Amino acid sequence: MDLQERESAEKFYPTTEMFIGEGGSYLNPEAVRMDKDGVLAGTKLQGKEAAGGMRFAPVTLKPQETVTYLVLAGFGKNRILRK
Repeated sequence: MDLQERESAEKFYPTTEMFIGEGGSYLNPEAVRMDKDGVLAGTKLQGKEAAGGMRFAPVTLKPQETVTYLVLAGFGKNRILRK
């Protein structure tokens, strides 16, 4: 499956509380178990334990077919890098 054919993540879970939920764990998070709504990309939250949960649209694969997601992450002050 071509990388250009894929869409961005549908849902985001930026805090541990939102992703794991009550009675959940990283192995069995409530966001996955209960298909909980996430937040929009760029949502800012302060004073919470950070997580990086993302949900992508379902994909049906044929035998021997694979799909790859490329996820880049970073942090820091906004600035333009110049050569």
